[in-house]
Amino acid sequence: MAPGRLKQLTNDTLRDGTWIVCHDTVPPYPHDVASAAMCRGFPDLFGERSEGVRFLREAFGFDEVARPEDRSSTSGQRLHRDRPPR
Repeated sequence: MAPGRLKQLTNDTLRDGTWIVCHDTVPPYPHDVASAAMCRGFPDLFGERSEGVRFLREAFGFDEVARPEDRSSTSGQRLHRDRPPR
């Protein structure tokens, strides 16, 4: 990435109320995954500032899974479930 590009992406994403998608989970898939996933660090660092992340966390919760390149050691198992209270 060009210098300053990540900061620009982050600022644009927060302005738009969305999130950053894990580059290993978008087509063409370098790993065998079902769909795009949110980058793991984004909700930790910026989740409270992102309207989209707050909505998803409250409405559906998150399932944390192993990174695609680490799935062989964890067999793709869910690592953590963060669900809203019902």
